[in-house]
Amino acid sequence: MASADTTTLRDARAASHLTAAATCEGTPSSTGTGAGAIASEWPSLETLQRVDADGGEALWDLAVSPAVTALGRLVAPYVDIMATRISPEYTTIMMALEDLASDGAVASFQSVWDELGKTENGRAVIAVCHAAAQDGALLGRLYITRTAEEGDNMERRLEIFFEGKEHLPALQRELS
Repeated sequence: MASADTTTLRDARAASHLTAAATCEGTPSSTGTGAGAIASEWPSLETLQRVDADGGEALWDLAVSPAVTALGRLVAPYVDIMATRISPEYTTIMMALEDLASDGAVASFQSVWDELGKTENGRAVIAVCHAAAQDGALLGRLYITRTAEEGDNMERRLEIFFEGKEHLPALQRELS
């Protein structure tokens, strides 16, 4: 008798649910505070790449971990982010909430998302998360959370490692 594999993570990434992604993309609320609306405010994030010139990812983890962790904390009350593969972007989060969360979660998270998009710091979090999602980041991954939590002096570390980089202002805003 075969047993069910209970260790498989659910995959709520947009690429896994193309129909749902197309539905979410067109919603009025996703276009007002989605990453596209924020791209013009933080265009420098295009230079933030997961793998640096030396082939390492440590600086990328340092750069995106505060934003991805903050967004993960906003999603965690609705969905188990440790057991589900959710990209840190609006469409994927909404798909996961529609598929996995209780009634009312979508509307509740929408109001949280709208509040996040009202401040410059919140928009920086959204923009950094969008950039992180493009390079494969997921909410609830321990290494990202631990990187964010061990950052007693995160602002200074970002200043040192990203001095002169055009994406430094967005990384500093994500901390606030």
